[in-house]
Amino acid sequence: MPTTGYGSAGFPSAISAPQERDLPLRLNVKLRFRLIERARPAIVSPGFPAYAGAVAWACCLLVGCAAKLSAPVLQADLPVRWEGGAESVPIVPIVPQVDLAAWWRALGDPALDDLVARALQGNLSLAAAGEHLRAARALSIPAAGASLPNLRFATTATPTPDSRGSYFQAGFDAQWELGLFGRSAAAVGIAAADAGLAQVNLRAARVSVAAEVVRTWLEWRDAERRLALSDQAVALQRQNLELLQARVRLRLAAAHELAGARAALAQAEAARLEPQNAVQRYRQQLKVLLGDRNAALPEGPRADIATSAELHIEQMPADLLRTRPEIQRAEQLVLRAASAAGEARANLYPRLALGGMLSAAWPMHGAGGDSSMHSTLVLGPTFDIPLFDWGSRRAVVDVRDAELAAAVLEYRQSVLEGLAEVQSALAGLTLQRERLAAAQRALAALMEQENAALTRRRLGLADQLEIGAARLARLQAELALSQAQLTHQLSFVALCKALGGADPDGANTQQPAQQPAVPPGAAP
Repeated sequence: MPTTGYGSAGFPSAISAPQERDLPLRLNVKLRFRLIERARPAIVSPGFPAYAGAVAWACCLLVGCAAKLSAPVLQADLPVRWEGGAESVPIVPIVPQVDLAAWWRALGDPALDDLVARALQGNLSLAAAGEHLRAARALSIPAAGASLPNLRFATTATPTPDSRGSYFQAGFDAQWELGLFGRSAAAVGIAAADAGLAQVNLRAARVSVAAEVVRTWLEWRDAERRLALSDQAVALQRQNLELLQARVRLRLAAAHELAGARAALAQAEAARLEPQNAVQRYRQQLKVLLGDRNAALPEGPRADIATSAELHIEQMPADLLRTRPEIQRAEQLVLRAASAAGEARANLYPRLALGGMLSAAWPMHGAGGDSSMHSTLVLGPTFDIPLFDWGSRRAVVDVRDAELAAAVLEYRQSVLEGLAEVQSALAGLTLQRERLAAAQRALAALMEQENAALTRRRLGLADQLEIGAARLARLQAELALSQAQLTHQLSFVALCKALGGADPDGANTQQPAQQPAVPPGAAP
């Protein structure tokens, strides 16, 4: 049998050479020892206890050959400090602490909290993911029961060899396949990994739904705010056009100036259509996320959302990244690949099963005058010894080893991608915080300019058109500030999602246990 090396990560470092494969022929040798007693009453042979004891001892010895499967130790090279913020962040907090399990509460909007809770309860994608999880957990039951004794009762009608009569047969059939060489552990491991993948998919769906609800809610609020500002801008442009028309009538302004005012009014009215359409679009998106097209949405004035919400980092990067569903999914794929590799290696070795049958047959008609009942007792082990199979079993082992190596590499890639996403989100949040501060300063300056224009108007040094221009400039600054606030809040959402937040049920505390790096499915 070829020698396959294992690195420190616990996955194969070499693939078997073609010349090391088995000979191109397969022969299955099945041996079944039977103890058959017929006639009534059934009489058990005197040597049966010794025979049964020998079988039991042999089974106990073979069970000792069962190998325990182990998954590779997943180690990731991660920095000890976060990068991407205003400064490199180790364990020092940035600003007020945010609970990752319900990070949206840091925005301080009770209506948003209610919407997220409703979405986590009613979203149809989450319900489907929950059903997939229930199905995966149910499939783990037959996987665990495959290595346990099973008993069934069946009836059948059996014809005589000459087809001139038939017997009615009823009886019990029992079988216990011993999952030797890690075969049973591999089957259970595969089913457990599938259930783990379903659970991770459910958690990933919860993270995505919560983030989408918050994102859509923030964009809806911003669209409503922009719509209100656009209405004010249209009113100001219409007022400026009326004032300019009055000045033209009084011959205080040239008629060609009206064209510019009409164009500005038309542009303001066109700009108003985008937020008006966005309001309706985001309302429909929220109803989809809530899983109900007739869902009631909050109306009326909105509470002020905190714009300075940041994340309090208290853990090292490795600990925070372990909460990411993408990394948990990669872990489960490694565990599944390790179990599949163990199953392939177990298939290189013989199978052993204990079986028995107790049945009775009654003649129905044409049985040659035989009217007596016939009973049958069969008991004994069954061996399945694969000898030669054209190298197919060894090829499967090579395939599973390569898949395990690929799964470990994909896990490392998911860690790197998660780390990059978190650091990019930190950098984006810092940048948007600076942009928000600049927009606030610009608005403050333009408000001072508007107040100065009002003061000059009271002193008779400015006209209404100058005040209108100052108000329009202030409205444009408010629109820019609204966009900056939205971008800053969405950057906060992106950071919390990158950190794997939104897990009010506590599923992120369930981490797969890491075991020593032992080649899966190793021979006893």
